[in-house]
Amino acid sequence: MCSCRRPSATTALVLVLLWLYYTPCRTFSLAFNLNFSDPSAFSSIITAGDASISAPTLELTKNARQFPDIRNSVGQATFAHKVQLWSSSTGEMASFTTNFSFQITPAPGAYNIPFPYGDGMAFFLGHFPTAIPQNSSGRNLGLLTDFTAGIGDGRIVAVEFDTYSNPIYDDINGNHVGIDVNSLYSMASTDTTTSPGKNLSSSIVMEATVTYHNDTKMLAVDLLISDALYRVNATVDLSRILPEEVAVGFSAATGLSAAGPQQVLSWSFSSTLPDLPTSNSYKKLVKILLSVLVPVLFFLVCAVMVWRRHRKIRANEHGQEQCVDRAGLERGVAAGGPGRYTYRELVAATSNFAEEKKLGRCGFGGVYGGHLTLKHAADSRAVAVKMLSAESSAQGRREFEAEVRIISRLKHRNDLVQLLGWCDSRKGLLLVYELVMEGSLDRYLYNNDRCLTWPQRYKIILGLGSALRYLHREWEQCIVHGDIKPSNIMLDSSLNTKLGDFGLARLVDHGTG
Repeated sequence: MCSCRRPSATTALVLVLLWLYYTPCRTFSLAFNLNFSDPSAFSSIITAGDASISAPTLELTKNARQFPDIRNSVGQATFAHKVQLWSSSTGEMASFTTNFSFQITPAPGAYNIPFPYGDGMAFFLGHFPTAIPQNSSGRNLGLLTDFTAGIGDGRIVAVEFDTYSNPIYDDINGNHVGIDVNSLYSMASTDTTTSPGKNLSSSIVMEATVTYHNDTKMLAVDLLISDALYRVNATVDLSRILPEEVAVGFSAATGLSAAGPQQVLSWSFSSTLPDLPTSNSYKKLVKILLSVLVPVLFFLVCAVMVWRRHRKIRANEHGQEQCVDRAGLERGVAAGGPGRYTYRELVAATSNFAEEKKLGRCGFGGVYGGHLTLKHAADSRAVAVKMLSAESSAQGRREFEAEVRIISRLKHRNDLVQLLGWCDSRKGLLLVYELVMEGSLDRYLYNNDRCLTWPQRYKIILGLGSALRYLHREWEQCIVHGDIKPSNIMLDSSLNTKLGDFGLARLVDHGTG
């Protein structure tokens, strides 16, 4: 026969850390794919300025078919939702790839525009939601105002497809791709006229791919015009430039002397943001945890095991003591004395110790009224149930045992509160008394509405004296009550005295002082 043992907590922790060490990082991802010949794509785009969607294209500036003058036009079109670019909580940066097909066509000849291509368009990342700056037409591509830098909500990172030369911005020529960071002075650019007939102004549908790698912080652009491939890249730490959540989209503008339609036909975007630190730093962290936490936790597990074993031994000893106590208590109760009740019986008698049944408080708990069918009796009787304490209270248990042992051996007398039963349960130690209707003497002494007459006071004193005489002289041993006070002197409906609460009582032999 074989036996199976559960793995220790230390072993389980090591397995979890090793699993984390060899588990790839979780990521958050975003992806969409829009084709503007499909009207369902329209709801995913927010347009601003002169931008509009007219299937099968996303028009970034004024549509030459609808407007008599397309000069000085500015428009933006962005994805309708925020894109998380980096995380301040983990310090992680997203990687992304975007692909889009677009076309820059000349303005119709009727417009008599000197440069029918212009001024250009850009893919950009910026504040969400975007706002087109004032005076941002023409050479500013709808991104910035003349000679200003992107600050605050105006920060941008853009890839410009420029079809007009602006020496003021140090453009390399009138047909180039550039990478812009908070400025229209490109930090990197490439000439797109090196393949004849295959440039931004060739009226050809072009394919652009923009990628960003979070590990190298490299922003790279590939532009495919027919079979001609143009490339440009730059190192950009986007987390130092842009907010955590950004808008992504397109911006374009025309000017006075350079104007032409600029259209996007399709657009896809995907990004991934690691939920945990990057692989190398993550594994390094786990190694540190393994080397530090495992010895500490091994020590803690050993300490817990020793403590649990010690507690189990103590519990066994305590359980044995309780069994001995209960057996001794039952033997100590005089024959025909108070009966033992279950906790469930007393719960039922007091309506689960309902607040409205509460008669008052004693030193270690509350006193509740109720009705209980007594042992060896068929009828129900009004009782008072005193809950001394939880079983773990040593003082409460001593009082409980003293009261049961002493009162059960006394003769039934009218000047002593009769103990009818008891309960020794894990949920509490309870004593069941006869219900004395008028309650305790302190109700009369400290209540101006219930004043006692002098004859009544004298009667109460005589009754108390009778009870004490019996306890001190007339029983086989002298019983020292030890707690005579108004709250322990009960009064029946005729104001006869009944002494109760023998929790502090002790037995003394006659003649010993």
